[in-house]
Amino acid sequence: MNMFKSSQNKNYYILFYHAAVLLIALGLLVGCTKPVVYHGKEVGGGMNFLSIDDEVSLGRQVAEEIEATMPMLQDYDIHDYINDIGYTLELTAKNAGFPQFNYQFQVVNDDVINAFALPGGYIYIHRGLLHQIENESEIAGVLAHEMGHVIGHHGAEIWSKMILLSGIIIAATESIPDKHKKWKTVAQIGGGFALVFTQLKYSRDAEREADFIGVHLLREAGYNPEGMVTLFQKFDKMNKSSPSAFQTFFSSHPTPAERIKNTEKEINSINDKSMLVTTTKNFSEMKSELEKLPPPPKKKK
Repeated sequence: MNMFKSSQNKNYYILFYHAAVLLIALGLLVGCTKPVVYHGKEVGGGMNFLSIDDEVSLGRQVAEEIEATMPMLQDYDIHDYINDIGYTLELTAKNAGFPQFNYQFQVVNDDVINAFALPGGYIYIHRGLLHQIENESEIAGVLAHEMGHVIGHHGAEIWSKMILLSGIIIAATESIPDKHKKWKTVAQIGGGFALVFTQLKYSRDAEREADFIGVHLLREAGYNPEGMVTLFQKFDKMNKSSPSAFQTFFSSHPTPAERIKNTEKEINSINDKSMLVTTTKNFSEMKSELEKLPPPPKKKK
């Protein structure tokens, strides 16, 4: 046994331990986002080393990599339709006093049933999920939920934890002056920007917070929040019919039954439910356009 090597390893772990403790202390002191009170509940708090500008800049950098590696749907009518819904929700979020992100929405051209959000307001919904959706309030529910992750700074929180866990103290040193190079180095540890952010597993509490934000954004934007309930019911049916296909998804999400219960509780707390939109003619036209498109490109092996 090499005693010198063992001593080196011990010293390294001691150094790493103290560095991690120091960074955690710094995070508790200066790296926490101030929460916003929304419908009587604090949302958006937690560890976050990034400013709003940093979140936007990081999101843009990640979006460029994702859109260069994943197929994006090139259909302007569908793109405009999704972004019109998103813009309505964006205005609602701004009126609610949430951070001023300029949201951008894209459709990933594959059969995956999923959606995800990047820091700074870059949101992606997969074509496979659009095929499963049956009305406009369900689409708005997906987008509002993903906006809830952005508003809650959940991606930025995971990124901040990655900075801590990287072990090379990139964010707390000036040895790499360009923050984009710092981020790239952290991302390389996680397998690259696209891998890190397309396979994010938020905590179940983060998912609950995104649901909470989403259901109230829907109502304030004029959409029927029952769209989130029917969406979760679809997830529940898909999980029961093919549990292995959704095992990874549900490992990081509350059960559909819990999400339905929580969402219905919030809906019941809403006094005015009049004049709410469930679906529109534009939704029917979008679905018709979607069905006419050629199949998504096959994945490269």
